[in-house]
Amino acid sequence: MLIAVVTFWFIIVASGATLGIHRLPVGTAAEAAAALQPLAGPLASQLFAAGLLASSLIAVPVLAASGAYLLAEARDWTRGLDRAADQAPQFYLAMAVAIVVGAATSLLGLPPIQLLYWASIAGGIGTPVGLVLLLLVAADERAMGRGPVSRSMLAAGWATTGLITAVSVFFIGQQIVRLVTL
Repeated sequence: MLIAVVTFWFIIVASGATLGIHRLPVGTAAEAAAALQPLAGPLASQLFAAGLLASSLIAVPVLAASGAYLLAEARDWTRGLDRAADQAPQFYLAMAVAIVVGAATSLLGLPPIQLLYWASIAGGIGTPVGLVLLLLVAADERAMGRGPVSRSMLAAGWATTGLITAVSVFFIGQQIVRLVTL
């Protein structure tokens, strides 16, 4: 996880240093790699490709497993990466389907930068909603079994949710203004 966060941070810094300063739009991965040339020199494309590969090698298994865990939990299937495939076949099938759907999506020819853009919009909407639902469950004595989360943890959770909601609303507002002014 640390490697993923550091990689993403460097991608953000490098993009801001090259694209943000000149307010250049990026529509493809090739344009993003080319924009890194002032910072990375002639090896910018290789550096960008290595960063994308490293990010996907980290993200794909995590996202596929997370989706499989979510579905298995909702369906009450046997689950866990510590189990053999024959002990949790539905869990591993869900993970395989997630990977196949992701791979198939990449073959559709959709622009990856556009997909990332729309994924960020979905995240900006979904994250606050998910956090509110999570906190409501955490405060519910019936749902939590042995007892709800402490008041201080709930207060910290609601403060974090408020901050993330404000940032998400600001981000989505910026995107709406950007689309209207185009």
